[in-house]
Amino acid sequence: MNPANSVCRAWFANDPVKIVPMEASGFSGSNVWLVCREPFFSDPTAQQSRFVLKSFAGQTAVAHAQWVHRLMGYLRDTGMPEVPEIMVSQTGSTLQIDPADTLWELLRFMPGNSVQCPSPMQARMALQALAQLHTAAASMPPGPQLGASPGRLRRLAQIQQLLLVPWQERRPVLWWSHQQGQSSKNALKVPDCRPLFARLDAAIVVFEAAGGTAVLNRLLQSQAEATALQPVLRDVWSEHVLFCNPQEDSQHESDHGSGLAFIDFHAAGIDTPATDVARLLGSWTAPPNRQQLPLLEAWSDAIAAYERVRPLTKIERALVSLFHVTGTVLGLDNWFRWTLEEGRCFVERRRVLARIDRLIDSLGEALIEEILI
Repeated sequence: MNPANSVCRAWFANDPVKIVPMEASGFSGSNVWLVCREPFFSDPTAQQSRFVLKSFAGQTAVAHAQWVHRLMGYLRDTGMPEVPEIMVSQTGSTLQIDPADTLWELLRFMPGNSVQCPSPMQARMALQALAQLHTAAASMPPGPQLGASPGRLRRLAQIQQLLLVPWQERRPVLWWSHQQGQSSKNALKVPDCRPLFARLDAAIVVFEAAGGTAVLNRLLQSQAEATALQPVLRDVWSEHVLFCNPQEDSQHESDHGSGLAFIDFHAAGIDTPATDVARLLGSWTAPPNRQQLPLLEAWSDAIAAYERVRPLTKIERALVSLFHVTGTVLGLDNWFRWTLEEGRCFVERRRVLARIDRLIDSLGEALIEEILI
């Protein structure tokens, strides 16, 4: 029996429900199911009868999942309808554990679609809502703390490792290992890694042409200044922001709460809001006439909408650029390590390759980003 069916009963008992799999937007391996109950069967427009049953990634600590739910509940209590409503089970808990020790949650379904190339109105709307989310999250006890960004410190450590053993040095070792696997008795079980090696080669060419080593060395020598740390989403990218009318634009911006949703809070943690701003803007394709500009300039209108609610400090603006550069380079480094070194298997291989392609496409521009830090 599918664990989703039995877990679902913690919320619905013996009520008639229909459970169908949904395509997960991320790569964490979480299982996502759409749950429909009466009267949805007879009235497909009944939004209150649709829910999303989702598992947390393996090895997620219960304490972290509970904290994520406290954050989501707090944000909704402060008046943020863009945050999914967490459903409480019949035992009074928002979390359920299946026999395999996997954590599950049930959320109210949030309608909408993600976009890769948002209209100016959509970008402003999303950044304004993100600023309101950050403002609300900062008031969650114990409140903001001053310190070095944990995300920045992790990235600096990864940069150090990448400089010690760069891609061009790892490439022949990885290729030899792949060839050994192809010639083994289990060759049929070894995925064809040639598309990945082709992308690794392309990334090496772009990285070297843009002076990537010098850029990373400069970042490694920079000081990690103290900044305000608070609850942030950390994984707020294009596929985790939904618009109800993704193809429509308007000369008049209405209440963002009526047409926007942030989904997937599982990676939320304590860090600087700059990490969310960089993550979201860097995941979008900028307008054609702005794609050659630095990130903050390419999305200047959206940044202005954010700052009308929550002004960015000088350090935060510099961190947005830093996170954009390191997110692109180290994002590629992560994918090459996961696929070529660790041999992780992803169900949607085509989406993985598309994600790597997008990072390579933006690598050159990211490496020439001016970082005033």
